[in-house]
Formats: sequence, structure tokens, C-alpha cells
Amino acid sequence: MRAVYVYFASFRVGRIRVSRQGDLSFSYDAAWQAAPGAFPLSLSMPLGPAEYLANLITPWLANLLPEGEQLEKLSRSLGRSPTEALGLLTDIGGDTAGALSFAEPNAPAAWRHTPLTEYYETEDPAEVLEQHFEDVEKRPFLAGEEGVRLSLAGGQTKTALAVLDAEGTPVLRLPRKGDQLAIPRFGAPSTVILKPESPRRPGSTVNEAYCLRLAAAIGLPAAECGRITTPRRAAICVLCSDRCLTRSGGIQRIHQEDFAQANSLPPGQKYEHGTRPGLSLRQILETGRRLGPRSALALLDQVIFNIREEPSDHHDDADLTRAALPAGTVQRDRDSASA
Repeated sequence: MRAVYVYFASFRVGRIRVSRQGDLSFSYDAAWQAAPGAFPLSLSMPLGPAEYLANLITPWLANLLPEGEQLEKLSRSLGRSPTEALGLLTDIGGDTAGALSFAEPNAPAAWRHTPLTEYYETEDPAEVLEQHFEDVEKRPFLAGEEGVRLSLAGGQTKTALAVLDAEGTPVLRLPRKGDQLAIPRFGAPSTVILKPESPRRPGSTVNEAYCLRLAAAIGLPAAECGRITTPRRAAICVLCSDRCLTRSGGIQRIHQEDFAQANSLPPGQKYEHGTRPGLSLRQILETGRRLGPRSALALLDQVIFNIREEPSDHHDDADLTRAALPAGTVQRDRDSASA
């Protein structure tokens, strides 16, 4: 059997074993389980000596990757099969939803940031952002670029970048005048997610920003957001919710998982429609109870806020998916608390 290791920063959390038949299994390292503050990968895989088999680890991995057309493009860029979740994460799993990285430890000394203006060799911020959007539509997350190891779930085109202040220091805030947007490399954490408006969903960025701000206005936990425009399109810019500041002002990842991962469901069963049964509201609420009373009540508030008639082809904004560990903060997506 060969193994791929899972890391939290430089700490080895456990290993994913691959049998000769291609079956996956996961087990925690004893040193990780004994470490202060150790957390499980998932509610479906609690800390302990057990070896978790493919029915648990395989869907958990698959839900860290994009879906549909984005997954097809990503796989072609890397020369892998779309069904090879572990192989894809070995290539790009340095910065995923949550705090974990795959195959390589995440060492801050190696972190680098390349401003978009430097990468595209032009000083016009709107033009470089437009070029970047065109690039990630063809090659999601700039897959294959040296030092770029990034993955985001969902079916819509999106990108994750870091905000640098005027001195070139990464900051955990929405971009301001004088800041730069940069490509995180060699394990550096992204701080914002940008989702350009799809021609098939005109007005989606306005709607999503409105809903996030409305949620915040009535006291629900919601990601900070803003809109960025280029001459040809608009995008919503959302502050990453799975990040926090250390006492020294550095940026640290926070572990979280989505409700499909917590219930061992593959991405195709994330949504409650279609021919296959998906994640139901009852399952979501039952999962919330496992996070403690405060988080269960917060989840119920978010469900009430999100109740509306949903078009059958509306995927990315139809699910309440994100549950943070170990704190238990519940969100609906890495880049949107409510939409």
C-alpha cells in the first residue's frame, strides 16, 4: 500500500492509504490524537484508533473539489481522471476549504504571493482581473502553475486570492484602495474568494451581496462581501470565513467541513433534487445537533432565512453546507453564509 499524508500546517494529522486495488482508507497519527487542540477531519471520522474505509474518506475528499464542468476542466489541465479525487488533491490540495493540506506540510517560511499586476505584466487592476477571470474559466485555479495548489468546491467559476496591503503584507480584509490582489503560492492561504457573474445568471452578484448584507443586518453570521467590476463583468468578492488572525497578526486557517462530508455523501447527492436522494433538511438539522446547542440554534436561524422557492437548476446557492470544527460555526458555503 502507498500513502498520502494529511497535514495541519506542519503537523501530520494522518494518512490516506491506497491499496493495490485502488481502495482508500484513512487513519489518524497517534501523535496527532495526543496533541493539545487536535480535531477530527470530519464528524463522520472522529478521533480514535479506527481505520476509516472508502465509504467515508472517498466522499469526504470528493467534496473538496469543484463539480461538473469545472471538475472536467481541472482534470484535463492536470492530466487526471475526474474520479481520481485523491490524485487531484495530491496535485492541488495545498489550500482547500478548511485548514488541511495534502501530500506536503504547509510551512509559512515557504509562502509566496504574486500580485496579479506582476503575473500579467500590466498595471491596470481591472484589466489584470479580467485576464485572470478568463484564465480560470479555461484552467480552474490556474492548475499546474508552479506553486499554485488550490481547490474550491462548487460548480460555478471562482478564484481564491490574497489581499496585500500597500507594503505587500497579506491582510484579512476585503480589498481597499492601495491594496493588491495576489496569487497565493507554495501553501500561502487565500483570504478572499471572487466569483464572476455568470452570463446565465445576470444579476447574481447583486443578489448574493444583498442577501449576505441582509443576513448580517438582522444579526446572522454572514461573510463580509463586496462587488468588484471590470469593463466587461462584475464579480462578488467575499472574505474567506475559514481564516483568522493570530496574536502576531498572521493569517491562520480554521478547519471546517460541509454537511455532505459530515454525512459521507458524494457531491452528486449534495442537493435535494434529481433522481438520486440528496441531503435533506432533516439530515442538515440532525447534523447541526451534533455541533452543540448554540450552533444548532444558529443553523435553524439560517435555515429560516434561506427558505424560498428554489429553481430546479440552481445549484451553488441551494445548499446549506458548511460546518466548522471544532468551534461549530455553521455556514452554507466557504464563500457565502447565506445567499
